[in-house]
Amino acid sequence: MKVREGRNINKKIEKGGENFFKKTIVGPKSDAQRRFDNCLKWEKLHKNLPKINSPELLDYDKNELDLYFEWLEGGISLEDFLLEKSDCLENKIKIASNALAIIHTTNNWIVDVDKEKSLPNRRSLMIAINKYDYASCTGAELELFALLHQDKKFIESLFDENDENNENDECLCHGDVRLDQFIWYQNKMYIIDFEELRIGDGTRDLAGIIGSIYFNCLLKTFSKTTQETSDEKEIESQFVERGMAYIEEMIPIMKSAYEAYSIVKPINKINLSINIGWFIIERIMSRAKYSFKLSATDKAILGIGREIILSPNKFEEIFK
Repeated sequence: MKVREGRNINKKIEKGGENFFKKTIVGPKSDAQRRFDNCLKWEKLHKNLPKINSPELLDYDKNELDLYFEWLEGGISLEDFLLEKSDCLENKIKIASNALAIIHTTNNWIVDVDKEKSLPNRRSLMIAINKYDYASCTGAELELFALLHQDKKFIESLFDENDENNENDECLCHGDVRLDQFIWYQNKMYIIDFEELRIGDGTRDLAGIIGSIYFNCLLKTFSKTTQETSDEKEIESQFVERGMAYIEEMIPIMKSAYEAYSIVKPINKINLSINIGWFIIERIMSRAKYSFKLSATDKAILGIGREIILSPNKFEEIFK
């Protein structure tokens, strides 16, 4: 099991001869407290979900916002399975998708969980950013927001999304699904990091699994260049050909995720497609936090995320 960098301070520590995973929640005080509280709420909820595996919370410090979890020695994330092109990736993806569906269909909420609509809205960020966020933006982030804020067609589409339909299908959600949030340990799938626990649209969680696979295809497509030609049309053709080959290879696995989830819970394909588009945009936003300038690769992938949101019916063809 690897300790990955993120917005918190994560450490492997040793105490009394045993290893522990220590997470210190950091960030603006109110938001950090919210995320810390969500981790404690998940511990209570988890007790009523025996089919879902999650690292045991062994101790915590309310004042320092420290959380101490069991250390999953030898655990491997689904992201590592994807990057290593593991033969067992498809089966692991099915298990992860099924686990999400089980969480999404539970009605036994023993604690109050925030509703997605009461949390910071990703659409509002696309229209304007406040002065405090602006002051901390990197050059790449400012470039990204400038592109989206000036995209009239994209902005108008944000208000066409039907929130009322989503409300009718609200469920308990992880809230921040990526492949590195799933750990395969001792022949069981573990789900970690419930800081963004919420009641909301379940397809947003599922989009984190399928979107991670699709995003990896896009990243491989645009991060490799060719020296065979300098002709612009030929280069574009090679990008398209390479991208289609990567995507075609991964479509069966993306379908498996969809099917494993749909066995337990019906899926709104349009909502799922839109949320995959959002996932792609949010991944580029995360990458922009560590760069002075938005790369050509990130601009290209950003454009694809935008197109999926604008034309979700085209993307849903993948699941047929």
